[in-house]
Amino acid sequence: MFVPERGKRMIQMTLKQLLIEGNSQEMVKLIAEMHPADVAETLIEVPLENQINLINTVLSEMGALILREMDLTDQAAILSQLTSEKAADILKQMYTDEAADLLAILPQTETMTLLALMGDKGKEVKKLLAYESDTSGGLMATEFITVKEEQTIEEVLLFLREQAPSTESAYYLYVEAADRRLVGVVSLRTLVTKPLTTKVSEVMYRDVISVPEDMDQEEVARLFEKYGFLVLPVVDEQEKLIGVITLDDVLGVAEEEATEDIHKAASIIPMKEAYIDASIWTLFSKRVIWLLGLIVLNLLSSEVIAAYESVLASALTLAFFIPLLIDTGGN
Repeated sequence: MFVPERGKRMIQMTLKQLLIEGNSQEMVKLIAEMHPADVAETLIEVPLENQINLINTVLSEMGALILREMDLTDQAAILSQLTSEKAADILKQMYTDEAADLLAILPQTETMTLLALMGDKGKEVKKLLAYESDTSGGLMATEFITVKEEQTIEEVLLFLREQAPSTESAYYLYVEAADRRLVGVVSLRTLVTKPLTTKVSEVMYRDVISVPEDMDQEEVARLFEKYGFLVLPVVDEQEKLIGVITLDDVLGVAEEEATEDIHKAASIIPMKEAYIDASIWTLFSKRVIWLLGLIVLNLLSSEVIAAYESVLASALTLAFFIPLLIDTGGN
């Protein structure tokens, strides 16, 4: 149902009031009609205590949908105040890459406890935590669908109906050989438009572009930009599929890289925390090294100017270029 922006804001204001009042019953009814992103936007406007109350009240599946729309620091603040059992249940409802990103910023003892409570899902997430965060392995999720070359389209569609797999990339199915090597990819569109008796090997696309698990995230982002991918498979040294990277993961990378470039242009050492959340000391320490270096360069420039003072006296036009030299000292 389409709701105008003004109407959404009114609903959010109602939810905010219910959160403050602690009216759990009405709150749950209202949330059921809202998009998780709108709920998350409302949550950050109320005290942490009210945020925790909401996540404790809703089902773990809904809690996961709401948390994934929030910043990692806000997610961690809420998750740390939940019981270990509730937190683990919520993490199990998340995609593995999202759970790994969240667990990576929690204290190690808390992370290990939650991984143990997550069972098989925890084992998958633990593997992702072993990768460097700025590599393809650190970006990928382990939820994907694989089929065999010899299967028919009818068999594949029956499998999808019975299993109803939850995955970020359900619009693509990956084809494995007998030795589990990635040999092709087939889209859902192809499956629903071809005869049911057709074998997967006859309709799959064989020239699959994949990336190794240790590729730098900037290189991954360039591949998405170059080919217009929605999802990209990640393979190990034996060419076996171990994960997939989706477009939303890469958009996050592009934002990180753009922010880092802006920091460098402003002579600021890149920060991992948000600018608005950083302390005055953090901002000072990130900038002061650059400024001190630029001051030294400025002093050297002054010495050079002094050495050629007689030249400047005879050619005053050169003096107009002095501001360019002084400007190297920064703001």
